[in-house]
Amino acid sequence: MKKLLFALALTIASTAMVSRANAATLLLRGEILTACTLNSIDTSAFPGANINLPILTGTASTSVARASVTCNNLAGYTIDATSGNGLGRLVNTTNPTSYTDYQLELSGIGSSGFQSLSNIPSSLKTTALASPIVNEQSTISVRVFPIATAAAAGTYEDTVTVILTAL
Repeated sequence: MKKLLFALALTIASTAMVSRANAATLLLRGEILTACTLNSIDTSAFPGANINLPILTGTASTSVARASVTCNNLAGYTIDATSGNGLGRLVNTTNPTSYTDYQLELSGIGSSGFQSLSNIPSSLKTTALASPIVNEQSTISVRVFPIATAAAAGTYEDTVTVILTAL
């Protein structure tokens, strides 16, 4: 019986040594790429506000849209904007010498406050993230400076481009 147990123990030990000698490791890894997206600029919460701005009297702050952002980059993101006419002005569409200045602001943590726009991107918001975000909403507001009372009649406009960049 002792010989049988000794032989069994020797077999188990040699099997364990062979198993260890043939061991290998396998690294498992995956990657999630940085993805920051400006999902939408939605004006539906403020019907007509972006197309009925008070040009003659101006406004200290009028909410005109909501920007929706999804981002997984914990370093954060920045949102910039540029003016289509490069001057940050609401310009009369038939008489370009008649215009008024405006500024934009994006609400929320990291807001830069009201900013004048040009053809060079102006920072509206820069923020780091504690965790990834999905459809974070920020309100876009405009400040319109009053135009001279002798201003030409007509439509005054500018097209703003909003740019989201992962940091």
